[in-house]
Amino acid sequence: MKRVIAALSTILFLTGCKSMNTNPSGPISKAPLLGIIHDSNGFPLSDAAITADESKTAVSDINGRFVLPDIALGGHSFSIKKEGYETVQTDLYFSTPAQIIYTTLISFDDLLEKIVAALKDADSATSKNLILRAEGINANSPRLKYLKVLLFVKTEKYQEAITGIEELINRYPGSKDLLLTEEEIKNLQGETHEH
Repeated sequence: MKRVIAALSTILFLTGCKSMNTNPSGPISKAPLLGIIHDSNGFPLSDAAITADESKTAVSDINGRFVLPDIALGGHSFSIKKEGYETVQTDLYFSTPAQIIYTTLISFDDLLEKIVAALKDADSATSKNLILRAEGINANSPRLKYLKVLLFVKTEKYQEAITGIEELINRYPGSKDLLLTEEEIKNLQGETHEH
């Protein structure tokens, strides 16, 4: 009986070893690429469009997760877009099937808050950079145009500020706040010419 068990064990062992040594598909060359997208507050973002190498696409689910199937291991270009958010474009080396991409998208409103903070800190360079980034999302936003006017005032570019505020007044006629702002800018411009 011991010989029968030993013989069966040997056959099972050899069969198992043989099946482990054969890999008909060869080494792994493609795998699904997984990722999770959040906003700047850490909340998951759904409906973000993910594109790899301008051809493979996916959309994030309600938990911010996405799967790009059959991505070859190696270098790839990725684009992640969602309306109202700054587009992320990056190159990534996909090295292992266990790799997960974590991405944070910055919203237009987050950029506006950062612009206000930079203007309060009198950081003109940061304000200008943030305004350019926000214009990439929604260049026609009246709030953004108003913040741009404030940047022009802070940097003593009064003519650009007046042009910007007049554009807003024409777009939103009857706004007393805008009329007061235009008058204040013209007063500042006059004070600069007097000195």
